[in-house]
Amino acid sequence: MAVLILYSSSPKTLDEEIKYLADVQKKAVFGGYGVSDNPDIALQEMELVKILQGKNYGRMFLSIVISFSECESCILDDNKLELIAFEVCKILPNGYQVCYGIHLDNPTQKHIHFAINTVSCYDGVGKLDIDKRELIRIKRATSYVLMYFGLSPILSLDNRDLIEEYNRLH
Repeated sequence: MAVLILYSSSPKTLDEEIKYLADVQKKAVFGGYGVSDNPDIALQEMELVKILQGKNYGRMFLSIVISFSECESCILDDNKLELIAFEVCKILPNGYQVCYGIHLDNPTQKHIHFAINTVSCYDGVGKLDIDKRELIRIKRATSYVLMYFGLSPILSLDNRDLIEEYNRLH
């Protein structure tokens, strides 16, 4: 069963986070949604949005990590993980650029990191803050993505009905 964790603060800069997502030591597969699949260009694009919106201060990104169980990690290949990452990007708040890094260095503990720009591409939109209600929505929507790919839903008290439904079907 996968676990989804939101980190609303980080000691890393945006540059450090993107380098971590794309780390070759982690056998990373890097991608973007609303930004380039090239980490250096993605960083420039995210920073440009911040500068253009006059919000190049404070919290620079939010981070989400989806970790897969040992059993699921063993059956997930690079292609399926990339499809999952891209589908999850689609359910994250609209108008915010997202980078993801799929870390494959430990075959029994595969996981996907997402770095979400806190500044929207759209004018007049405040900086991103994911509250409890939005996090529940993200977890439920992510659970449906995972179930589409034959995986169990996110482990969460708010998803008990999905977990029971999944268990009945399997």
